[in-house]
Amino acid sequence: LEVPVDLHENRKLTKMADLKDATAVHHGVQIDLKKLQTAPSSIELFYETAFTKDERKKSEEAKRKFEEMFGKESMDSLVFGNNTSIAYHIENAKGDVIYSSWSSTNSETGMLQGTGQDISSTGGTSWIDSFVPKGEDQLTFVLNGVYKTEPTELSLTFKPENIKKQPVSFDYKGNHLTVKSVKMPLFGEDKSVVLKLEGGMDSLDADFGSWIAVDGKGNSYPANFSGSILDEKDGNGRHITTMDMQLDGLEEVPEELTLYLVSKMNYYPVEEQWKVPLTGKN
Repeated sequence: LEVPVDLHENRKLTKMADLKDATAVHHGVQIDLKKLQTAPSSIELFYETAFTKDERKKSEEAKRKFEEMFGKESMDSLVFGNNTSIAYHIENAKGDVIYSSWSSTNSETGMLQGTGQDISSTGGTSWIDSFVPKGEDQLTFVLNGVYKTEPTELSLTFKPENIKKQPVSFDYKGNHLTVKSVKMPLFGEDKSVVLKLEGGMDSLDADFGSWIAVDGKGNSYPANFSGSILDEKDGNGRHITTMDMQLDGLEEVPEELTLYLVSKMNYYPVEEQWKVPLTGKN
């Protein structure tokens, strides 16, 4: 069954608002609002995010340093680069939140989907966020904060054979985890060492980061993760978390192991909300 669609009528009902490259910089992240497209089926906000030149320079210098430490091949397997995004909401004329770019267990965001594509020329990302139309005549964009991937200097050195008697813990920007065991899997053809981690995260969307492990001989192994962050909280008010850190290529538990947190996506709320009129009289 084919249902005819009047594309000409749809195009007539689609409106485009040029946001004239409304631009702001917060915590080393530049945000450029491009346009708002409204149609009967969706509202789409087009915008770009990127590091400032100074921030990009710091990131590139850190990556070169890590490549010297661990080798380019290990670094190429990790998520390390100009990764930026934003948290925002959209208000109506009364100041009520109509849409938001992040999920919440208490409210609907109104978002249909969000997509991002790398911009090779600037090292940034071009975004399109789609929302369900709600018949509001006046909309205002409000920036809440920015996300950016940053290099870190956190490292942990320990002897796996002592981990049961002396568990190793770390506490870093929302991650509060303890290494409970270091073992080889009992089953499976692929040989790899697996670390069991338990603890808590400050938020459900906390980023665990990109890690590299180095054995006592100086060999590097990028880490892969699986696990869960629960809605349930522990006695410290953190979301209960269990993780498996798998070190592919490490075929036996070493006498000594050092874990390096190479980079992590961090969130920074803005000191003062940036507001941009999107439609209607503001």
